[in-house]
Amino acid sequence: MAKKKENKPPTLNERIENAVNLGPLTPLYFVVAIDMLKNHIDSSEDESIEQLFERLFSADRVRSNIKEIHKVINNLPNEQTTT
Repeated sequence: MAKKKENKPPTLNERIENAVNLGPLTPLYFVVAIDMLKNHIDSSEDESIEQLFERLFSADRVRSNIKEIHKVINNLPNEQTTT
């Protein structure tokens, strides 16, 4: 008897790729969202950041990750950052 194919839900990466493929404005929305998240993170206290991510990550790690994503998505050189 043949194995039944599992219908797994798409991974987060697949869902993001699917969203980006919805249309030409979707990547722009991602850029705006990252900019807004970075602004929020930059102006937030550590406790607030850790609560936002349900204490899964330290505030320093979140700040570092968001800063790196912001640089990549905005095509900024490594030495150029905005705080």
